Amino acid sequence: MTFDKVEDCYLNAEQKKMICPNCRVSIYESFTQSKLGICGSINRREKYFWSVLKQECPSCEGPIVYVSHTPVDEQGVHGEPKHFLVFPRHSSRLPAPLEVPPAIATDYNEAGLVLEISAQASAALSRRCLQHLLDDTGLSKNSNLNRAIEEAMGKNLPSHITENLDAVRAIGNFAAHTQKSVNTGEILPVEPHEAEWNLEVLDMLFDFCYVQPAKNAARRAALNAKQKEAGKQPIK
Repeated sequence: MTFDKVEDCYLNAEQKKMICPNCRVSIYESFTQSKLGICGSINRREKYFWSVLKQECPSCEGPIVYVSHTPVDEQGVHGEPKHFLVFPRHSSRLPAPLEVPPAIATDYNEAGLVLEISAQASAALSRRCLQHLLDDTGLSKNSNLNRAIEEAMGKNLPSHITENLDAVRAIGNFAAHTQKSVNTGEILPVEPHEAEWNLEVLDMLFDFCYVQPAKNAARRAALNAKQKEAGKQPIK
């Protein structure tokens, strides 16, 4: 067979819905393929046939580009194609809520972006993000992350957040490694699921510390606007 005639399994599949990585709107897949050819082998027997899949989002007009590779041998396609999003480069996680301060949101978003590439780098960023959050919200001003978490756990936090903060501390083993507790940006060994758990706990803290207070303030402002229209005193 000639490899330039490899059947495109992906484009012949039934059209599916997807979320645009640019604008997060639900759209239908309508990719076009540009075949690149063969590059590399598997166990010196099978080959990789590479393609570029591209589509313009009908909602935001943003480009969506994947690189695809399919194992092939002398008999043809030998397995399902695998696709990697190359543009736009986004985290698999949603970005930090708009209510989160920009400096804290930047660390969180970058930690999510590099999670699949380097769990260590992601954990370093999420630890720094946690340190800044505890300081910004007044939960702890301590520069030692282990002690900062301890202080925050003694504050008026919901039990599920307190328990999960304790889990972050236990996973990081800050008390056993002074370098970890003092230098929160240090890149040290960590498992991918541990790095992801840091981000999950930050999600909980974002909601409690920033999102819910902002929603409550908006509700109160709307109520006071109605109170004013009715000639009544605002609610304190």
